[in-house]
Amino acid sequence: VTTGKNRIAGIITRQIVSRALAHGLGNSPVKEYMLRDIKSVHPDAAVWEIRKIIIDENQRLLPVVRGTRVEGVITRTDLLRIMHDKIASIEGSLYPASRTKPVKNILKERLPQELYNTLKDAGELGASMGFNVYLVGGIVRDMLLRIDNLDIDLVVEGDGISFAKALSKKLNARVACHEKFKTAVITLRDQRHIDIATARLEYYNYPGDLPQVEESTLKLDLYRRDFTINTMAIALNPQRFGELIDYFGAQRDLKEKRIRVLHSLSFVEDPSRILRAIRFEQRFGFSLGKQTLSLVQSAIKAGFLKEVSSRRIFHELSQILSEENPVACMDRLKELGILNAMHSDLDFNSSKRDLFLSIKETLTWFNLLYTHETVQPWALYALALIGSMKSSRAVSLLKSLGLEPREIRKILASRDTVLAILKEFAKKGPKRPSWVARLLEGKDIGDILYAMARTKSPEVKKMISSYITMWRNYKPPVTGKDLISIGFSEGKELGECITIIKEKGLNGEIRNAKEALEFARKFLDAKKS
Repeated sequence: VTTGKNRIAGIITRQIVSRALAHGLGNSPVKEYMLRDIKSVHPDAAVWEIRKIIIDENQRLLPVVRGTRVEGVITRTDLLRIMHDKIASIEGSLYPASRTKPVKNILKERLPQELYNTLKDAGELGASMGFNVYLVGGIVRDMLLRIDNLDIDLVVEGDGISFAKALSKKLNARVACHEKFKTAVITLRDQRHIDIATARLEYYNYPGDLPQVEESTLKLDLYRRDFTINTMAIALNPQRFGELIDYFGAQRDLKEKRIRVLHSLSFVEDPSRILRAIRFEQRFGFSLGKQTLSLVQSAIKAGFLKEVSSRRIFHELSQILSEENPVACMDRLKELGILNAMHSDLDFNSSKRDLFLSIKETLTWFNLLYTHETVQPWALYALALIGSMKSSRAVSLLKSLGLEPREIRKILASRDTVLAILKEFAKKGPKRPSWVARLLEGKDIGDILYAMARTKSPEVKKMISSYITMWRNYKPPVTGKDLISIGFSEGKELGECITIIKEKGLNGEIRNAKEALEFARKFLDAKKS
């Protein structure tokens, strides 16, 4: 693609044109989907330089430029023909680059021994069945980044379902198969999962559609994935065990800290990848590649985010809101106009940003307590997003983001609960530990944490933190059985006395069992008289 002055603007391949037409994009400008982040060579370029760009960097079409003028192109077929004819004479001068490298030691270093042995068993089983088995997905990427990740995803060149059944039998584990998508999930005895998929090709009938699945090869399976950094695989068959396979320049993108899609229609076929791109960009401290950023902007402009199913949007957004630093993701989503493209009421102003930071700080503090209670971070951030919106607008926003009716009801109920809590704290008068305990007892821990994050009062924050760390776990120094032994009968008076003892204990008025029994005797005498 050239400008009016025959200067190169980009390239577009026949495959991209065909797929764009299939998606009904025939009237779209070429510039929307042409590849911009490309390289060119001078007419005097050496073969090794051409090979590096076409083969190692996966640029199928290479413009030949003298100065600013395009003089021709070299295709992959042209290069292969030259290499075939002159392989003997040029072999020594070819640019030294390899798509594979051994990472067996990294596997051994990053994985528990039992899991490492499981992968070896999987490779041996695959070889015995005539299948090639590969470790793929985020775990491969994270191994190279030295990030902990034990999510096992396997791709099988062959019948993934029959392989999964055989492996589950070998591991004495449960298996659930999904014939339509040619996938299976093995659940090990320690409840860890192994996801298994047949190497497959996916295609989309229209933007945002669910994928249609066909059997394929490893390379085509990896090509259907979202970003280059997620396209690496590690061979598990005994002959190649521990060999890293990189068809699409993922190692280079990891080194250059770049998020890059594999083809120009990636965000057309699955617009939810836009949110995923931002999540990975901010998680790893990477940046969107020039071409990828342009494609994000084109997809937003075309309104494709409104065409994807809201539940898929929820999946991606909840992942963002569960990140260690969702604030950075939200800043970037706002900067690129993605939030407004999802819903007109979805904004991230300074007050919401401050509340996000407070939630993050509160959750970090709570997680360090190791209480093992389940808190869904995304739900707290969703509360911050709806703020004080009228219920009808809040429902509209949450529904458009893919929350189900029961989830929306829970969010709105939590908002009412938190507002009621903070309203009570705002009232004048003493607020002793027993008062705080009565107010917060029985409340959902997520609601309590959101109240702690939302209040701007240091005193209220301190009271809520004391309730979480101490007061809610307080046990009276005596039991009902102790009170029965001094003359109480089971019933209303017993329960009332225990409650009062507990409140006095929280307030420091009763410090031990002796003082508790003294109070109980006086209480009983007063009731009798």
